[in-house]
Amino acid sequence: MKSSIRAFCALLLALHGCGSDSGGSSGFQGKKLSDLSLEERMQLCASNVDETRVISSGTCTLAGLDAPAKADCEMARDQCDADSSPVTEASCRDPNMVPDFTDCTTIRVSQVESCLREASTFFAGLSCDAVGQQDPLPPSCIETLQVGCPALFSG
Repeated sequence: MKSSIRAFCALLLALHGCGSDSGGSSGFQGKKLSDLSLEERMQLCASNVDETRVISSGTCTLAGLDAPAKADCEMARDQCDADSSPVTEASCRDPNMVPDFTDCTTIRVSQVESCLREASTFFAGLSCDAVGQQDPLPPSCIETLQVGCPALFSG
């Protein structure tokens, strides 16, 4: 299960964790990722910053859940957070930081945005209090994105 969650984190890196409070990428949610122009990819990036920040922080908590004790989890989480690059809206305006979705011919913008919201809720609920418990179940949408856009999950 954690490998699926980590794969989703690769998607976030591909999206570059950008966004703002703009509330979605209205106007092209039905479009396939592969059909987005650079401007639309930048807007998609810019419309998801809040969710991505929550997911990024939750990913650090997830990494800490492998620790033997809560204190170790918290230390690993805090180190991960310290090593993470902060999410900025400026990154979304940099064409070199916005991913190329050419191979993502079956995934639509609305699916990505919905999955980001679902994953944000999932990651927000992770806590180092869960050390030693069963691995958390990731949102099912992650697998759909992984199958429909494998290039985002490589590397």
